[in-house]
Amino acid sequence: MTQLLIQTFGGFEAHLRGSATALPFRTRKGIALTAYLAVRHNGPTSREELAELLWGGVPPEQSRHSVRQALLDIRRTLGPQASGYLAATNDTARFDAARLRVDVHRFEQALEGKSVRANALACALYRGDFLAGLHIREPTFDHWLLNERNRLKQLAADAFQQRIEFLTDAGDTARGLQAGLRLLDLDPFHEWGHRAVIALYARRGQLGAARRHYETFAKHLKSELDVDPEPETQDLLRRLLRERGARA
Repeated sequence: MTQLLIQTFGGFEAHLRGSATALPFRTRKGIALTAYLAVRHNGPTSREELAELLWGGVPPEQSRHSVRQALLDIRRTLGPQASGYLAATNDTARFDAARLRVDVHRFEQALEGKSVRANALACALYRGDFLAGLHIREPTFDHWLLNERNRLKQLAADAFQQRIEFLTDAGDTARGLQAGLRLLDLDPFHEWGHRAVIALYARRGQLGAARRHYETFAKHLKSELDVDPEPETQDLLRRLLRERGARA
Protein backbone atom coordinates (compact mmCIF):
# COMPACT_ATOMS: atom_id res chain seq x y z
CA MET A 1 0.00 0.00 0.00
CA THR A 2 1.16 3.53 -0.81
CA GLN A 3 2.61 5.44 2.14
CA LEU A 4 0.81 8.42 3.63
CA LEU A 5 3.21 11.36 3.87
CA ILE A 6 2.52 14.03 6.48
CA GLN A 7 4.35 17.34 6.78
CA THR A 8 3.92 19.36 9.96
CA PHE A 9 6.88 21.77 9.88
CA GLY A 10 5.94 25.14 8.46
CA GLY A 11 2.29 24.13 8.26
CA PHE A 12 0.28 20.97 7.70
CA GLU A 13 0.12 19.03 4.45
CA ALA A 14 -0.62 15.40 3.69
CA HIS A 15 -0.47 13.46 0.46
CA LEU A 16 -0.02 9.92 -0.79
CA ARG A 17 3.43 8.94 -2.00
CA GLY A 18 3.69 9.50 -5.74
CA SER A 19 1.05 12.22 -5.77
CA ALA A 20 1.88 15.92 -5.63
CA THR A 21 -1.72 16.82 -4.77
CA ALA A 22 -2.37 17.58 -1.12
CA LEU A 23 -5.25 15.73 0.49
CA PRO A 24 -8.20 18.13 0.98
CA PHE A 25 -8.86 18.17 4.72
CA ARG A 26 -12.08 20.08 5.30
CA THR A 27 -11.71 21.38 8.86
CA ARG A 28 -9.02 22.68 11.19
CA LYS A 29 -10.00 20.14 13.83
CA GLY A 30 -9.66 17.38 11.27
CA ILE A 31 -6.12 18.58 10.61
CA ALA A 32 -5.41 18.85 14.34
CA LEU A 33 -6.71 15.35 15.01
CA THR A 34 -4.72 13.89 12.10
CA ALA A 35 -1.52 15.61 13.20
CA TYR A 36 -1.97 14.57 16.83
CA LEU A 37 -2.47 10.91 15.94
CA ALA A 38 0.33 10.97 13.37
CA VAL A 39 3.10 12.27 15.61
CA ARG A 40 2.35 9.99 18.56
CA HIS A 41 4.66 7.02 19.12
CA ASN A 42 2.87 5.18 21.89
CA GLY A 43 0.11 3.22 20.15
CA PRO A 44 -3.65 3.77 20.07
CA THR A 45 -5.20 6.90 21.54
CA SER A 46 -8.49 6.70 23.39
CA ARG A 47 -11.49 8.51 22.03
CA GLU A 48 -11.93 10.08 25.47
CA GLU A 49 -8.51 11.67 25.16
CA LEU A 50 -9.33 12.98 21.69
CA ALA A 51 -12.65 14.37 22.92
CA GLU A 52 -10.93 16.19 25.79
CA LEU A 53 -8.22 17.41 23.45
CA LEU A 54 -10.43 19.06 20.85
CA TRP A 55 -13.96 19.25 22.31
CA GLY A 56 -13.28 19.80 25.99
CA GLY A 57 -15.95 22.43 26.51
CA VAL A 58 -18.99 20.46 25.36
CA PRO A 59 -21.07 17.69 27.01
CA PRO A 60 -19.59 14.16 26.77
CA GLU A 61 -22.17 12.79 24.40
CA GLN A 62 -21.67 15.68 22.00
CA SER A 63 -17.88 15.47 22.20
CA ARG A 64 -17.93 11.73 21.44
CA HIS A 65 -20.13 12.40 18.44
CA SER A 66 -17.69 15.09 17.28
CA VAL A 67 -14.77 12.65 17.52
CA ARG A 68 -16.71 10.05 15.55
CA GLN A 69 -17.63 12.57 12.87
CA ALA A 70 -14.05 13.88 12.63
CA LEU A 71 -12.68 10.35 12.18
CA LEU A 72 -15.25 9.71 9.43
CA ASP A 73 -14.20 12.94 7.70
CA ILE A 74 -10.54 11.88 7.87
CA ARG A 75 -11.42 8.50 6.33
CA ARG A 76 -13.28 10.22 3.49
CA THR A 77 -10.28 12.47 2.90
CA LEU A 78 -7.89 9.50 2.82
CA GLY A 79 -10.05 7.79 0.23
CA PRO A 80 -10.92 4.14 -0.52
CA GLN A 81 -7.87 2.72 1.27
CA ALA A 82 -8.45 4.72 4.45
CA SER A 83 -8.80 1.65 6.67
CA GLY A 84 -5.23 0.70 5.72
CA TYR A 85 -3.94 3.94 7.24
CA LEU A 86 -6.33 4.75 10.08
CA ALA A 87 -7.58 2.04 12.41
CA ALA A 88 -10.46 2.94 14.72
CA THR A 89 -12.38 0.90 17.26
CA ASN A 90 -15.24 1.95 19.50
CA ASP A 91 -12.68 3.10 22.06
CA THR A 92 -9.45 4.06 20.23
CA ALA A 93 -7.91 5.40 17.04
CA ARG A 94 -4.42 5.14 15.59
CA PHE A 95 -2.45 5.40 12.36
CA ASP A 96 -0.52 2.39 11.08
CA ALA A 97 3.10 3.44 11.62
CA ALA A 98 4.31 1.14 8.84
CA ARG A 99 2.24 3.08 6.27
CA LEU A 100 2.99 6.51 7.67
CA ARG A 101 5.92 8.85 7.02
CA VAL A 102 5.93 11.97 9.20
CA ASP A 103 8.52 14.74 9.02
CA VAL A 104 8.67 15.02 12.84
CA HIS A 105 9.64 11.35 13.14
CA ARG A 106 12.32 11.70 10.45
CA PHE A 107 13.62 14.86 12.12
CA GLU A 108 13.95 13.21 15.52
CA GLN A 109 15.60 10.13 14.00
CA ALA A 110 18.11 12.32 12.16
CA LEU A 111 18.97 14.08 15.41
CA GLU A 112 20.01 10.75 16.87
CA GLY A 113 22.74 10.49 14.23
CA LYS A 114 26.03 12.23 14.91
CA SER A 115 27.21 12.60 11.33
CA VAL A 116 27.34 15.68 9.13
CA ARG A 117 24.83 14.00 6.79
CA ALA A 118 22.32 13.28 9.56
CA ASN A 119 22.63 16.83 10.83
CA ALA A 120 22.06 18.25 7.34
CA LEU A 121 18.91 16.13 6.96
CA ALA A 122 17.52 17.34 10.30
CA CYS A 123 18.08 20.98 9.33
CA ALA A 124 16.52 20.45 5.90
CA LEU A 125 13.42 18.83 7.40
CA TYR A 126 12.77 21.73 9.77
CA ARG A 127 10.95 24.09 7.39
CA GLY A 128 9.31 26.20 10.07
CA ASP A 129 7.27 26.04 13.27
CA PHE A 130 5.42 22.83 14.04
CA LEU A 131 1.86 23.14 12.62
CA ALA A 132 2.44 26.81 11.82
CA GLY A 133 -0.77 28.70 11.18
CA LEU A 134 -3.03 26.18 12.91
CA HIS A 135 -5.30 27.82 15.50
CA ILE A 136 -7.94 25.77 17.32
CA ARG A 137 -8.78 27.67 20.54
CA GLU A 138 -9.09 24.53 22.61
CA PRO A 139 -7.01 24.88 25.82
CA THR A 140 -5.85 21.25 26.01
CA PHE A 141 -4.82 21.10 22.38
CA ASP A 142 -3.27 24.58 22.47
CA HIS A 143 -1.17 23.59 25.50
CA TRP A 144 0.07 20.45 23.76
CA LEU A 145 0.75 22.36 20.54
CA LEU A 146 2.73 25.11 22.27
CA ASN A 147 4.85 22.61 24.19
CA GLU A 148 5.59 20.56 21.06
CA ARG A 149 6.32 23.67 19.02
CA ASN A 150 8.79 25.00 21.59
CA ARG A 151 10.43 21.60 22.10
CA LEU A 152 10.96 21.05 18.38
CA LYS A 153 12.16 24.61 17.82
CA GLN A 154 14.82 24.18 20.51
CA LEU A 155 15.94 20.90 18.96
CA ALA A 156 16.15 22.65 15.59
CA ALA A 157 18.19 25.51 17.06
CA ASP A 158 20.64 23.00 18.52
CA ALA A 159 20.84 21.23 15.16
CA PHE A 160 21.57 24.48 13.30
CA GLN A 161 24.25 25.37 15.83
CA GLN A 162 25.89 22.01 15.20
CA ARG A 163 25.59 22.55 11.44
CA ILE A 164 27.36 25.92 11.71
CA GLU A 165 30.19 24.22 13.60
CA PHE A 166 30.45 21.44 11.02
CA LEU A 167 30.51 23.88 8.10
CA THR A 168 32.92 26.30 9.76
CA ASP A 169 35.35 23.49 10.52
CA ALA A 170 35.10 22.42 6.88
CA GLY A 171 35.85 25.97 5.70
CA ASP A 172 32.44 26.30 4.01
CA THR A 173 31.75 29.84 5.13
CA ALA A 174 28.98 30.47 2.57
CA ARG A 175 26.73 27.66 3.78
CA GLY A 176 27.84 28.26 7.36
CA LEU A 177 26.56 31.81 7.07
CA GLN A 178 23.27 30.59 5.62
CA ALA A 179 22.87 28.22 8.57
CA GLY A 180 23.70 31.03 10.98
CA LEU A 181 21.05 33.32 9.54
CA ARG A 182 18.55 30.46 9.62
CA LEU A 183 19.34 29.90 13.30
CA LEU A 184 18.66 33.57 13.99
CA ASP A 185 15.33 33.29 12.19
CA LEU A 186 14.42 30.64 14.77
CA ASP A 187 15.80 32.56 17.74
CA PRO A 188 16.61 36.25 17.16
CA PHE A 189 18.25 36.47 20.61
CA HIS A 190 20.56 33.46 20.17
CA GLU A 191 23.77 35.29 21.03
CA TRP A 192 26.09 32.41 20.12
CA GLY A 193 24.44 32.49 16.70
CA HIS A 194 25.07 36.21 16.33
CA ARG A 195 28.74 35.73 17.20
CA ALA A 196 28.97 32.93 14.64
CA VAL A 197 27.44 35.14 11.92
CA ILE A 198 29.76 38.04 12.77
CA ALA A 199 32.80 35.75 12.68
CA LEU A 200 31.72 34.14 9.40
CA TYR A 201 31.21 37.53 7.74
CA ALA A 202 34.72 38.46 8.83
CA ARG A 203 36.19 35.20 7.54
CA ARG A 204 34.64 35.97 4.17
CA GLY A 205 36.31 39.40 4.15
CA GLN A 206 33.03 41.20 4.83
CA LEU A 207 34.01 43.10 7.94
CA GLY A 208 31.56 45.89 7.12
CA ALA A 209 28.73 43.38 7.10
CA ALA A 210 30.02 41.92 10.38
CA ARG A 211 29.99 45.35 12.00
CA ARG A 212 26.53 46.19 10.67
CA HIS A 213 25.21 42.89 11.95
CA TYR A 214 26.63 43.61 15.40
CA GLU A 215 25.18 47.12 15.48
CA THR A 216 21.73 45.92 14.39
CA PHE A 217 21.77 43.18 17.01
CA ALA A 218 22.92 45.58 19.74
CA LYS A 219 20.15 48.03 18.85
CA HIS A 220 17.57 45.24 18.90
CA LEU A 221 18.75 44.03 22.31
CA LYS A 222 18.59 47.55 23.71
CA SER A 223 15.13 48.28 22.39
CA GLU A 224 13.60 44.91 23.31
CA LEU A 225 15.41 43.90 26.52
CA ASP A 226 17.31 47.05 27.56
CA VAL A 227 20.61 45.15 27.71
CA ASP A 228 23.89 45.24 25.79
CA PRO A 229 25.52 42.35 23.94
CA GLU A 230 27.48 39.94 26.11
CA PRO A 231 31.14 40.87 26.76
CA GLU A 232 32.22 37.95 24.57
CA THR A 233 30.27 39.41 21.64
CA GLN A 234 31.70 42.89 22.18
CA ASP A 235 35.23 41.48 22.48
CA LEU A 236 34.77 39.57 19.22
CA LEU A 237 33.98 42.70 17.24
CA ARG A 238 36.80 44.68 18.86
CA ARG A 239 39.27 41.90 18.05
CA LEU A 240 38.15 41.74 14.42
CA LEU A 241 38.48 45.51 14.05
CA ARG A 242 41.97 45.45 15.65
CA GLU A 243 43.05 42.72 13.26
CA ARG A 244 41.87 44.75 10.29
CA GLY A 245 43.72 47.81 11.62
CA ALA A 246 46.88 45.76 12.07
CA ARG A 247 46.66 44.44 8.50
CA ALA A 248 46.09 47.96 7.19
